[in-house]
Amino acid sequence: MLCGPDIIPIKFYKYSGLHDYHFTIRNEFPYQDIYSLPGWICLVLRNERWVEILLPFEKFPHETEALSILAKMDGECEREGRYIRIHSAYECVVSEREMEFSSIRHALVHPVTVLTRKNVRDSLQQRFGALKINLRNYHHQKEFYRCIGQMLIATDQEIQRRISFNWKNVVRKK
Repeated sequence: MLCGPDIIPIKFYKYSGLHDYHFTIRNEFPYQDIYSLPGWICLVLRNERWVEILLPFEKFPHETEALSILAKMDGECEREGRYIRIHSAYECVVSEREMEFSSIRHALVHPVTVLTRKNVRDSLQQRFGALKINLRNYHHQKEFYRCIGQMLIATDQEIQRRISFNWKNVVRKK
């Protein structure tokens, strides 16, 4: 998994889509310093086997930054910050981002009065029935965690795609 399993509460885990998803990247070395190493060490599923690799920073800058952000995630950080950090990792690698994910990030970091973009406002109204996300509301929580799960899946898929495409630039560790 890209980050700790406690990111999404159990009661929302199935709804998030993670229950049925099998990650292809395992970020099991969270204490790496992205700027002091030549790259990022992770496990990647290749030909149905887990392979330990080093992603050289100069060849995989977006992927290593996304993995670095996610490696430090756990269920201890507050929910809004958790979402923003996962969205940052998602933003590193997914070029055609879903509006619903970005609109939630906007709602978490900006006051309602400055949410002026029509597509952001429409997305929030459609998902939450309001421009303000209330994480004490069960429906809002459910939608919030569904989006987190979907961002993690999209991030995993895109990193896997990029690694497969550039396999010649990956350094196998074992």
